[in-house]
Amino acid sequence: MLAALAVLGFVMLLLGQGLQFGMLAWRRESSTLAGVGDLDTVDRLLRRLVAGIDAGGIYRVTPRFVGMPHAVEFTSAMPVALPGVAAREADIALSASAKGGLELSWRPHLRRLLGPQEAPTRHQVLPGVVQLDLAYAGADAVWRSEWHDNVLPRLIRLRMVFGAGDARHFPDLILAPMRDAWAP
Repeated sequence: MLAALAVLGFVMLLLGQGLQFGMLAWRRESSTLAGVGDLDTVDRLLRRLVAGIDAGGIYRVTPRFVGMPHAVEFTSAMPVALPGVAAREADIALSASAKGGLELSWRPHLRRLLGPQEAPTRHQVLPGVVQLDLAYAGADAVWRSEWHDNVLPRLIRLRMVFGAGDARHFPDLILAPMRDAWAP
């Protein structure tokens, strides 16, 4: 009987250690997946916004696009799922905030606006981003750090730099505006 209790105690000790190891592994995997999930969500959001950049629309106007080395401003179709967004088109600005994060600000795009525009809504999309580097390529396939042209760039390269000690890594994104200007 004493030998059986000793064996049972040893088995219980092994099961307890295995359960503790499994719980620790589960917690670490959950936190890793949460970080990757945030990056995946940001990736999909940025791709959707850039793909929907307005190229001039039916009004045949010069597209609103200002490409700077560390920020970009454009008009794009907003994702439907954003709460509180009544307009389909929005003026969007993307930059790294002073507090350390990727910041997205938007306001409804009203082409024939009479009166003052409302203040933009700001949202930190991804915390921990200390620098945002952008480059733009046109039809000549040459990368530039700024874009001030009457047409949209063909490609936009976006690089996010995280703070020291942050284990996350976001590969460079190469994004392409997909909307064409309206033609009769």
